[in-house]
Amino acid sequence: MQEIKNPAIVRSAEGSVTPTGIYCLFDNEKRVMLSRHVEAIYGMTEQQYIEYCGLPAEYPMTADAYRHEKARLASGSERKYGFLRITVGAEVSSGPEIVRDRKGSVSRDLIYCLFDGEGFPFPERHIKEKYGMDWEDYLAYCGLPADYPSVSPSFSGDDRFLDF
Repeated sequence: MQEIKNPAIVRSAEGSVTPTGIYCLFDNEKRVMLSRHVEAIYGMTEQQYIEYCGLPAEYPMTADAYRHEKARLASGSERKYGFLRITVGAEVSSGPEIVRDRKGSVSRDLIYCLFDGEGFPFPERHIKEKYGMDWEDYLAYCGLPADYPSVSPSFSGDDRFLDF
């Protein structure tokens, strides 16, 4: 693969770090280990990337959830066929605390945020504005299935998750 020299910065560093991934400032791709991507595509070390983009020295290059899960697996407390599985309630230093159990988080008219317990017919906007997470990041962070509803059953007509 050909390295790209002198790449243009296409994304602001603000909001580029989420609990489940870090967005590359050159191509806006989300990665759990940004250093591998930057080295393979742009031929830069972590330090070169940080200096080139004018980022603080402590800028993370690995997502907190991934780093936490790797440390937990290395401690031997859980092994799952060689791949990582983010678990509900995993302690992530820079992410919000899960305060509501996912059981009962979907009612006929509302879907309840697991971080603050507030109910919304369309919770995606609340999650994005209050916690800076995309819906997919929220699902992964909370250990929810990919088909978890983002619209309450009374609006969507889908009752599968009412007893979730």
